[in-house]
Amino acid sequence: MKRLYNLAILFTIAVICSLGSSTAAYAEDVDGVQITEADVKQLLTALHTALKPNDSTIPLHVAIKPAPQMPKYASDWFYAGISTSSSGSRTMTVWTNTDLNGDALRNAITASFLVALSDGGYGGTAFKQLYDVEAARDAQLPSDAPNPYLNRQKLGAALSDLLK
Repeated sequence: MKRLYNLAILFTIAVICSLGSSTAAYAEDVDGVQITEADVKQLLTALHTALKPNDSTIPLHVAIKPAPQMPKYASDWFYAGISTSSSGSRTMTVWTNTDLNGDALRNAITASFLVALSDGGYGGTAFKQLYDVEAARDAQLPSDAPNPYLNRQKLGAALSDLLK
């Protein structure tokens, strides 16, 4: 819970500082990763860019899938990872459930995009490190865990919740 509180503080400071200038630097330790105001701003800027219609600056593919094609442990959204084409270009892929609309759809898009941007490095080094910490935690889950992506999904949900 402290981790989520620390992220909430950072997002609040970043939003406040984006409204006016600030000379104070702020950093918070989240799961052993130092996250600064600049890191939060970089992640939010990447999210803004990724959400622009017809902008391919950030290679993020959204697949809309019917409920039966979604993982049982990720019925609303799923980050499918990064694929590399034969030419070497990388694409991050997220899945959302076709049945979602309104707030549920916005939350799914936001959470999945923030996880993808963190993993892809577009959210900056600190958020890439935080993603890697959560992925390592997921790797430590038992092989029969009901949700092998539990910690990364919690990260996406926490980051999404902070933007509400």
